[in-house]
Amino acid sequence: MKSSKINYISILSLIVLLGLLYYYLFRGSGEAKYGKPANAIRERVKVPVIESYMRKIRLPNNVVGGRWESKDDKDDVTHLWKTVSPYNGSYLLHEEADAFKKSKDKESYWQLNIYSTIIGDSVSARKGLLRLLYNGSADTGQNLDENGLDSICIAWGVKGLVKGNGSVSD
Repeated sequence: MKSSKINYISILSLIVLLGLLYYYLFRGSGEAKYGKPANAIRERVKVPVIESYMRKIRLPNNVVGGRWESKDDKDDVTHLWKTVSPYNGSYLLHEEADAFKKSKDKESYWQLNIYSTIIGDSVSARKGLLRLLYNGSADTGQNLDENGLDSICIAWGVKGLVKGNGSVSD
């Protein structure tokens, strides 16, 4: 009787240990593939990085991915938030959305949303939306292609996101 109780406790302990090992190897370490450690890939493919001043926002347990938001609102260009949706739960970079804010005056600011798709950790496709927000309202915005994004990034001094040669022609 005592021997079977010890065996039961040993088997139960082994199951718990294997469960924890699985979590830390596969689920728990997944963020390393799409969180801040993936910033080197983002820099290479000209996608906004997760800034050091951003904090991670907790998502529901069944959601794979992440969201980071700024703690502070600077007077110049601020990276407001970033959402990351890994590829099919694989924790590999795939779709990301970012918002940047640039003050226009005391009542209004520009918001640039960048929507990125990362392909094979080596190429990205981006599109954007530039909107003017004022007194709690927003205009419909202007859709931007890669060249339009480069133009805004140059004008705002966010040169690390420029894919072209750094000059924009009309």
